[in-house]
Amino acid sequence: MFDDPQLGLSQSILSYFYVDGTSEQFSQELRVQSDYDDKFNFSLGAVYIDVEHDNSVILSSNLFTAFAQAQNLNGAGIGIDQNTIPDGNGHNYYHAREQYKLKATSLFGEAYYKIDQDLKATLGLRYTKDKKSDVSFPILLFAQGQGFPDTPVQEVTFKELTGRLTIDWQATEESLIYGSISRGYKGGGFNIAAEPGIQPTFEPEFVDAIEIGSKSSLDNGRGLINLTGFYYNYSDYQIVNFINLSVVNENVDAAIYGLEVEGKYLFTESIQLKGAIGYLNSHIKNGQSLDTSDLIQGETGVTRVRSFDTNSAGSACIVPTEEVIAIQTAANTNPSNPNISGAMGLLCTGVFASPNSSIGNLADLTGNQLPYSPEWTVSLGLEYYMYFEDDWEGVLMADYYVQDDNFARTFNTIYDKIDSYDNLNLSYSLLNDNEGVKVQFYVRNLLSKDAVTNIRVDGHVFGNGRIVRGKEPVLYGVALTYNW
Repeated sequence: MFDDPQLGLSQSILSYFYVDGTSEQFSQELRVQSDYDDKFNFSLGAVYIDVEHDNSVILSSNLFTAFAQAQNLNGAGIGIDQNTIPDGNGHNYYHAREQYKLKATSLFGEAYYKIDQDLKATLGLRYTKDKKSDVSFPILLFAQGQGFPDTPVQEVTFKELTGRLTIDWQATEESLIYGSISRGYKGGGFNIAAEPGIQPTFEPEFVDAIEIGSKSSLDNGRGLINLTGFYYNYSDYQIVNFINLSVVNENVDAAIYGLEVEGKYLFTESIQLKGAIGYLNSHIKNGQSLDTSDLIQGETGVTRVRSFDTNSAGSACIVPTEEVIAIQTAANTNPSNPNISGAMGLLCTGVFASPNSSIGNLADLTGNQLPYSPEWTVSLGLEYYMYFEDDWEGVLMADYYVQDDNFARTFNTIYDKIDSYDNLNLSYSLLNDNEGVKVQFYVRNLLSKDAVTNIRVDGHVFGNGRIVRGKEPVLYGVALTYNW
C-alpha cells in the first residue's frame, strides 16, 4: 500500500490529470464593400485580435510520488505537494504551465475588375502583424525544491505581406473556368518549456499555392461537375513532436498536390446520385526530427537506456553498448555497492553520465507523407425522393465513404500507420415544408466499426505510449424538427 497526498491510499498505480486555465479574447473586424455597376469593385477590411491564455496541466501519479520519496531518502530534496488538490508548486508530478499573449492586426483588401463580359480578375493583398509573448515555465518533475524559478518573458513579432490573384472565365453559360495563385502565412512561436537540445522557437510557415479548376452544369441543370487541381509548396511547414517532457513545434519543407472531382446528377424526379473522388500526394521535401520511439535509427554499437536521475525525469538516451556492458558487469560483481548498482539509471545525465551519450539520432523525414493525408478518398451518395399527398415528402439517403491508408506522424513507421477504412450512413426523413415538420430516422457508422482514426505517440517519460482512438460507435436515432 502507498499513501499519495493527491491520490490517497492504494495498492495499484493511479494517475490523474488536473487541467485548469483561463482564456480571454477580444476581436473587432471592420469591412467596406463597394457595389458599383461598372467594371470595378473593391472590398477593404481590418481585423484586431487580443488573446490571453493562462493554462496549467498537471499529471499526478502515485508512482511519481513514490519515486520522489525514495530519492528524498538519499537527500534529493524533491518538493512533494501535500495538498489533495495540487497547488502547482510540487515537483512530484508533471506540471506544464504557460502564459501566452497574442496581439494581431491585419489590413486586407481586394480589387475586382471585369476585363470583359466573361472574364474577371481579382487581386487581393493582406498585411499581418503578430506580436506574441510567452512565459513558458520549465518542467520540474523530480527537480529539487518547490515552485517555479523566475521565468523571463519571451517576445517575438512577425510582419508579413501576402496576397492572391484569381482569374475567372465564363467559358459558356454552363461552364466556369478559374485559376489562382496565392501566398499564405502562419506565424511562428515558442516551444513550451524547451529543454537542452530543443529549439526554443519555431519559424513562421509559408505556402505558395496554385489552383485551377472548373464548375460546370449538365443537361440543363440536372447535373453538376466540379474539377479542381492544386499544388501547395510549403516553406517551414510546422509539425508537432513529443520529446522528453516537451511538446515541440518543428519546421520542415513540404509539398502537396492533387486532384478533386465531385458531381451530382438527377436521373429522375425521385433519384439523385452524387459522388466525389480525391487524389492527394503529400511529401516532405527535406527535414529531420527526433523519433523518441527509435533513438538508434539503425546505428550499430549503441544501446538505448532509460534515465532515472532527478535531472532528467525519466528521459532516454543512447550510449555505446560496451559502456552499458561494463556498468552492468560491475553492478553484477558488486551488487551491494549502491553507487555501482544505481549507475545504470544514471547514464544520460548526472554524476555517472556517459561522456559519449547522445539524445539520439535524427530520423530523415525526406519523402514521408504528411500526417493524416490519405492518398485516395471516395464518397458516394444516393437520394431517393418520395412524394405523398398534402405536400408530404419522404427522402431516403445513403452516404458511403472510404479512405486510403495514411500515417499519424511524419516518421511514417509501422507504429504510425492507420489502415484504410470505410463508413456508411443511412437515413429516412418524412417532412412537410408547409407545416414546418420533419421527422428523421437515422443510423451512422455502420462499417469498419473497429477502425483506428487517430494515433498519438507520447514522449520518453510516458514510455512512448500509444493512445489510439477509433471511429464513433454505431449510432441509431430519431430527430424531430418543427419550425414556426
